Parts: sequence; C-alpha cells; structure tokens
Amino acid sequence: MINLESIKGQGERSSNLDFFYQLSDHILLILDGCGTTVEEDITEFCEQLSLKTYKDLESLIVEIKRLNPDFKSCISLVEIGEAMIRYLYLGDIRIYVNSKLVTKDHSYAWKVLERTNYFSLETIASRCLTHKYRNQIYKSIQNIHSDGHEIVEMKIDLPSKILVCTDGYWMLEHKEIVGSDKYSLTELSSKDNYLAILISIK
Repeated sequence: MINLESIKGQGERSSNLDFFYQLSDHILLILDGCGTTVEEDITEFCEQLSLKTYKDLESLIVEIKRLNPDFKSCISLVEIGEAMIRYLYLGDIRIYVNSKLVTKDHSYAWKVLERTNYFSLETIASRCLTHKYRNQIYKSIQNIHSDGHEIVEMKIDLPSKILVCTDGYWMLEHKEIVGSDKYSLTELSSKDNYLAILISIK
C-alpha cells in the first residue's frame, strides 16, 4: 500500500515555482523552477505531460525530451515499485529513504566540498546548508536531453518512507530529517518556496 502526503509554501516570494505532479499511481514528478522561469512555464509543461500515460521513467523521459522544455528548473522523477524505487534527479531536489539522504546535490557547494576527499557524505550534506555556493546549480532539466542523467534503482525494506523535497524545505529541515526515524512533514516559516512529499510504502 502506498500513501502520499505533501506540503508546500510560497514563503515571501511573489510566486511559487515548486511543483508536484502525480502522473500515475506509481510515477511522481517534482520541479523547482529558478532563474527567469515563471509559473506558467511549469504548469503548461506539466499539463502537456499529463495528457499521456507512462509505464516507467524511460517512457516519461522520452516525452520530456519531445516537449523540449526551455525553462530553468531542478527536476526529480520517482517511480515506486514493489519493494523498490527508481529515481532520476537533476539539481538539488533531495531524496531521503527512511531518513537517510540518497542523493547528492548537483550544486557547486557539493562539488567543492566533495573534492576535498575529507568530508563524509553526511558532513557534505550538512555543510551545504550554509555554503556560499549552495544555490549555484550545474545540472537542471536541460541535462535530460543529453547523457547528463542517470536512473537509479534502489531496493527498499517494507515498510519504508521516502521523502522528496526542494531546497526551500531541506535547508531548514535536513538535520531534523536525518535525526529521526519517525519524521513527519512540517509547515515552515520560510522566506523561500518549499515543497515536500512523504511517500509511505507498506
């Protein structure tokens, strides 16, 4: 059984560019627009995607490439299977499985910290919260047209909880997420847009 919960906020921004679409009972799309992107860019793109059905991430990626989006956005695709998940991400939308971070931000902050060969992944994830390059992203939805993306397949124990969230959420909640095996979504007092989806699989 799969249960989805979500929470989002606009913060002090004039618009909200964090979007979540459930394209089927087992495929999710999360976007975090940036730069000159406006809400209409993302809503129109998602409406076009929703006109088709998708059996897996590969079929969804084919359609995204066909639509050829020209706006700037981080993207995360999640496919939920039996005792497994498959995901693709470009940017800094984070995925946590049972409170453990399983993605690496495509930010210059993460890249700089990783090059030291000194910090653990847990330390890098925490240091990115305050790093001066934390908002500088080097991969986005445009990289889906090239070989700059990878689908990760991960077996999970049942029951499991998967949390997918944009930077406006994890910037404030990362320490609480990794510090609790019973994490629940929290409404935030944030200046930034934020979005989080909690997927419970039993």
